[in-house]
Amino acid sequence: TVFLSSFEKNYLIIVGMAGNQSPFESIRNFRSLESVGKFNGKSLPPHRFYRSASLTHAKKKDLDTLYKDYHLRLIIDLRTKEEVAEKPDPEIKGVRNIHIPVMEETDNGVNRQTGQRLSYAERIVAYPELEETYRKLGSDPTSLKQFGRVVKECLELPDGAVLWHCSAGKDRTGMVAYLLLKLFGYPDKLIFDDYLRTNGEAKRFAWKMGFQTFLGTRSRKSAHKVWRLFTANKRYLSAFAEAITTTCGSLDNFYKDYCGLSKEDIARYRELYLQ
Repeated sequence: TVFLSSFEKNYLIIVGMAGNQSPFESIRNFRSLESVGKFNGKSLPPHRFYRSASLTHAKKKDLDTLYKDYHLRLIIDLRTKEEVAEKPDPEIKGVRNIHIPVMEETDNGVNRQTGQRLSYAERIVAYPELEETYRKLGSDPTSLKQFGRVVKECLELPDGAVLWHCSAGKDRTGMVAYLLLKLFGYPDKLIFDDYLRTNGEAKRFAWKMGFQTFLGTRSRKSAHKVWRLFTANKRYLSAFAEAITTTCGSLDNFYKDYCGLSKEDIARYRELYLQ
């Protein structure tokens, strides 16, 4: 079809290069904050801060490896109540799992006029543009309070490693990574480069979901919107950062007001974790 040739022309080369870059067979978009790299000759420890996509479909051997070899002791689930109920995380013996949703669904995916549950494609198409969502999460006091809880949990884990995740490990997960990396003093270039690494895996899935959306809606516009929803873009994270600065006055104020961290506390955590 005309749509297919156009879609393939724009995306298929990139999609063909994409793949699962995670060290795990069944856990997508997994990586350590240590992999962001060094600045001023220092970096974060390799077995302390992890991020990933949902663990719903993780195989037992990968979960066992997370505990034994990656020293995982805490999982923070950033998803909504509805997401968790639909696709819960598996339990890992010896690992605590806490749920800290940084956003909540307001309509549960139900058409307000008919009362019928929307199809997956319809829910995706109805979703706001990501730049708007990032900006909202960076300015909503309830969301900021939840982000503050996540940051504190990550910093105060007494031993072992923490892993936080949402569904795809891209948006909410990327926002938490941003807040932690800024707290540790990382420059924006390294933070944004790491955020965009998600596209190494995401673009193949974005192509798949865009094509499925087109089949369900016959709308090229909707298919391209889905592509945008499933890929990372620097302007999304920039919108989140700008919203927090505008809302709180500065990132230091966010750490003080929503994380309970003084400048002295931040200096202590940098001394503790940067090697």
